[in-house]
Amino acid sequence: MRRTLLVAALLAAGGPAPAQTLADYDYENLALRGIGVDVGYLWSDKIRDTERFGIRLDLGYVGPGVRIVPSLSYWASEFNRSELDQLAMRINESTGGFIDGGDLAPIKWSDLS
Repeated sequence: MRRTLLVAALLAAGGPAPAQTLADYDYENLALRGIGVDVGYLWSDKIRDTERFGIRLDLGYVGPGVRIVPSLSYWASEFNRSELDQLAMRINESTGGFIDGGDLAPIKWSDLS
């Protein structure tokens, strides 16, 4: 069994990879090759469910097997009431006061990555 796994692993690897040097990598072939747009949906237990929007640029290969694809995505939402209640409880414990989670609403949260 071990011999079979070893042979399968060697066959899957395809033999030794050719060595790469810094001379194999250059930026002269980089150019805009394509643009991708995506829309998704976020489901979370801390925020209200919301949409996510993204864009991706394909700039091509900088070297053997290395493709440059920068991306940007954004979403924005508000905290769920249960999270606001937990935050209010922590504030009440530290200050000795009394506020409700509704007193803190709305707290918005967004991300750009």
